[in-house]
Amino acid sequence: MGKTILVVEPNEKTAAKIGKTLHDLGYACLLSPSGKDALVHARKGSCDAALVDIDLAGSPDGKKIGLTLRTQYAIPTVFLAQSTGLFSEPVLLAPVEKVHLQSVIEGAIHTYGGEGKTDENRQWLFNTLTAMDYAVITTDTTGIVTSLNTMASHLTGWPSRRAVGSHVSDVLHLAGNPDIQPLLHQALSQNSSTRYTSFELQRKEGTSLYLEITAAPLHHNILGITGAVVAFRDVTEEHHTTEALRESEARYTSLFERSLVGVMVHDFEGRLLDANQTILTLLGYAWDEIPSLTLSTLLDQEYLLKAHKIIKEIKETGYQTSPTEFQMKKKNGEQIWVEAEAFLLYRHEAPHAIQSIIRDITERKRSEAQLKSLFEATKRINSTMDMEKRFEYISESIKDLVGADHFIIFFVSQDRSLIYPAFSSPDLKENVEVMALLYNQQVLNQCIDTREGILFHSMDGLPFEGEGALSEILLPLIIEDQCVGAAYLARHESEYTQHDLDILKPLSEVVSAAIWNSRLYEEVQNLNRDLEKRIADRAHRTETILNAKQALQRETSWERGLITIVDSISRLGFDRCGIFMVDPIKRMLKFYYGTGTDASPRDMSLSLMNTEYFGVQCVQEKRTIYVEDAFEEQGKQITSEAASFVWVPIIVRDEAFAAIAADNPRTRRTVSKEDVKDLELFAGMCAAFVDRTRLMAEPVAEDSFSTDLRYNLESGEGYAVLGKKPDKAFEIFVDLVTHEIPGFVMSRTHPDRIRKKYNLVKTPLVWLTRSHVEQGVDPNDLSKLIFIIRNFTRKSQQSVVLLDGLEYLMTQNGFEAALKFLRDLKDTIVLNNSRLIVPLHVDTLSPRELGLLERELILIGG
Repeated sequence: MGKTILVVEPNEKTAAKIGKTLHDLGYACLLSPSGKDALVHARKGSCDAALVDIDLAGSPDGKKIGLTLRTQYAIPTVFLAQSTGLFSEPVLLAPVEKVHLQSVIEGAIHTYGGEGKTDENRQWLFNTLTAMDYAVITTDTTGIVTSLNTMASHLTGWPSRRAVGSHVSDVLHLAGNPDIQPLLHQALSQNSSTRYTSFELQRKEGTSLYLEITAAPLHHNILGITGAVVAFRDVTEEHHTTEALRESEARYTSLFERSLVGVMVHDFEGRLLDANQTILTLLGYAWDEIPSLTLSTLLDQEYLLKAHKIIKEIKETGYQTSPTEFQMKKKNGEQIWVEAEAFLLYRHEAPHAIQSIIRDITERKRSEAQLKSLFEATKRINSTMDMEKRFEYISESIKDLVGADHFIIFFVSQDRSLIYPAFSSPDLKENVEVMALLYNQQVLNQCIDTREGILFHSMDGLPFEGEGALSEILLPLIIEDQCVGAAYLARHESEYTQHDLDILKPLSEVVSAAIWNSRLYEEVQNLNRDLEKRIADRAHRTETILNAKQALQRETSWERGLITIVDSISRLGFDRCGIFMVDPIKRMLKFYYGTGTDASPRDMSLSLMNTEYFGVQCVQEKRTIYVEDAFEEQGKQITSEAASFVWVPIIVRDEAFAAIAADNPRTRRTVSKEDVKDLELFAGMCAAFVDRTRLMAEPVAEDSFSTDLRYNLESGEGYAVLGKKPDKAFEIFVDLVTHEIPGFVMSRTHPDRIRKKYNLVKTPLVWLTRSHVEQGVDPNDLSKLIFIIRNFTRKSQQSVVLLDGLEYLMTQNGFEAALKFLRDLKDTIVLNNSRLIVPLHVDTLSPRELGLLERELILIGG
């Protein structure tokens, strides 16, 4: 017999008639009454062509069974129909005539021969989808997966054999409420492609990715829409970058707008671009007036020239070397003193503008001037024994300190029955020379009886009151706990304040001593000495702070920098001080370095869960803990008890990096508020130093080879690669970083040599060296190395770290310190799903040292 023809016809008579005709034409015949029975014959591969009743009922129907035989089983198919209809496929009309039957069958078989090219095209399309970077899944109209390429299998974690036949919403399992099925429905119902971004995919193994998804319908020329194609790609890194940028911008905006100090931004010509509400309120301007403001609007010529010099310095160096004091003009013309420090702002990696931090120091300057005047007044008053001269000096000194249009000094008589003027300013001299006031009859009584200064405005009752006086002060003169008189001063144009009265109180003591009793001369001298001591102490503190700041500007090592901070703090007069570092991985507060009485041991640490301790509260709440009297506070100290102490956090990029602790357990001296302010200055300098000197390494793989890994190291493990040279360790490292695993290298070898030798272009490298160079870290700066690695490994889901120089760290720090560093490093590796590779030359180690290292690392032969 010739070719075998499969006849799918439910009508037995029609099927028998067609079968007989086929036999007469020399064909073998297989009869199938249903689509399911036809598929059984097709699977056996026993037929060369098929005749299918296009009106066949059931599931699958005639159209679907014909297409299935043709597309899935490669059987040339001819439809049997009552009329031609609108078919593009081969059709044989009933009744079947013998003369047409053979020509239609042979024509279908011949036509299918030309479809080999179509199969090649299908294969080419399949290979293209498999090789492309986009992940692709195809489904039928109900969402059942019919195929997926290699990238789709990789991203979803579903192998092809398990995904095909599963529902697409199971394979593309999106986190939260979104479901892929509505997306497909929209594409199918609208007969158009749809695109969505930033969907979170829950992968089969439990990890997640962010995807960009595009869905489109699949068309067939007979059946119309037969399914959908879903294309997607991994946009996780783009998503995280966008989120990080958004958070960074929000933090900057919040800091800018809520800052208690003034912040303004101007271009290099001095035109204001932006300003926060603090500086606008200080200067009296509204936000919409910013475009009209320039530095020439706000500064006089003297300070404008000074500002332009600073702008030139900032353009050359990137920052201002030290804060500068200016006088700025308010909108109402009033002058105020400010302290400013500025730095460059960049846009698109190019200098864009200058941002200035501005603090109002008007009151400070006024206080400094008054303090200086007070000091000078004391010297002048005591520079002569001439009483008239002393009165003149007192009058001049008071005018210098607070200003006065009228001035009188009153004394109380020995019997305390009268109050009389002893000295007055020239404008009142004629009015007061013959004046004698009865005691207990004038407003002076209140001042003399209470021995308190009095501030009043436009008050009646003083017959000597200057015409038009707006504000007045009475200041008692006290000798040996007895008030012997009072000083009166009045002003026309502006009112006195409580601050003015407070400034005059020390002067009243000097005046009393100079006028009435030489016995108080020694007290005045003591006051001078105390004042000089405070000034000297402040000068010493200022010098200590400035020296520390300058030392930190030259320093890059955290080890030496933090020691500089602690040693400088100790020179402020504390019995004991130290720095405690925050370990965010172990959630511990660890003692780092300290000096003084009963300094803490180096291995002291405390869990951050122990919030009853003041030190833990300090770093957890990121605020200064100042305890003036420990007996009145509830809480615990890490060190031995002291009556007064302070904890100050060191905040770097809004994270608690460490804390400064200081107290006086030996002298029992109370920690003052001035001490607290100085320690907060040191904490700020330390934060700026750490932020400036920390190295930020971004995780990025060298390449993404499709070949299998030669060395498959387990995540969370450390490996020691034995050998005299590190070549084997680098070979393993390079294998990992070229297979999409970000890597980081710490080495004693210069980075340029490593990059050239091992072709490492993208991988960040740190050079272990004492030289002050970029990307260099001092071998004693172990805490800085831990910080860098911790920051690097937590940015990536997986990574690998190569430590080439463990022996060097041992020689520079000692074996025990290096081993502790290795253990801390291993903890970081474990917690951040990384890998650690350490080249190790065993001949440089003692048996004990090698044994301790074997407990931490898995040995790999060289």
